[in-house]
Amino acid sequence: MSTLIKLSLISLFFTSMNILAQEGGNNDKEFTYDKESKSIVPNYIGKVDILRGVATKVSANGKSASLKKDMKIYKQDRVSTSKASVLKIKMVDNTTVTLGPKSEMNFEKFVYRTKKDRDSVISLMKGKMRVHYNIKAPKRDSLKVKVKHVSMGVRGTKILANTKKIKDYHLSQILLIEGEGFVQDTHHDHEFIIKPKDHYVSSSYKEKKYQKKLIKIKGDEHDYYKGKTASSTDLLPLMPFQKIKDHQGNVLSDESELDSEDDSSSESLDYLEQPPKPDWKKTLKKLNNRLKSE
Repeated sequence: MSTLIKLSLISLFFTSMNILAQEGGNNDKEFTYDKESKSIVPNYIGKVDILRGVATKVSANGKSASLKKDMKIYKQDRVSTSKASVLKIKMVDNTTVTLGPKSEMNFEKFVYRTKKDRDSVISLMKGKMRVHYNIKAPKRDSLKVKVKHVSMGVRGTKILANTKKIKDYHLSQILLIEGEGFVQDTHHDHEFIIKPKDHYVSSSYKEKKYQKKLIKIKGDEHDYYKGKTASSTDLLPLMPFQKIKDHQGNVLSDESELDSEDDSSSESLDYLEQPPKPDWKKTLKKLNNRLKSE
């Protein structure tokens, strides 16, 4: 290779870096050159795609910020939503993460080489979450979702996850919509392959194993969660919480759900909290149309 060609390639590389950095809006801090993949990769991991209500993020250094549309999300950011709020994040690998009301999650790990070749661990601390891995990874456990003591490794799939705590009882739920995953439940020493329509429910008492069960959801319910007949896919339903029962079989109530906070917008997010209804398409279409007009 001639010296002229080498100089031209070097010049082209640095020009590309400058352009990408300017697009990132933070000089040369938004993108880096990855020697292993020999490609320019972003330092941020995603952006806010849709925000309804109030959401915040706390970075690894403890700095807090209110989220807005198109705001960047970085590794180890802890993201949370308030009551009657919903947040959708578009990741750089084309994965989408939707966080429901009064929920909290953490991007525990994210190593990006290309859209296909990456490692990711998304951890849900409380509330409701929906994850769409739209591009498959080379290995089965490259992509993971963690819900308290339950984790699932996948190559690419669509997942609904919930977790909540009442007194000394902690509930974890995972529903697989598409694809196939491998579930590990550390409290129950239980491992198994999860398939579409499988809804795994695990609960602990005082951080020890309590109950577990596998529910096979019906076809119409699966179509609802999948958004198969939805007119718009901007936002899709989340999964309702399973009832938590104590050792005597009594259903425990969550005191945080009995607060007096007044938020009229909660009615427009009812589809996120309720199981399938005959008119769910109209409700979903109405909300998505409202989001587009704002």
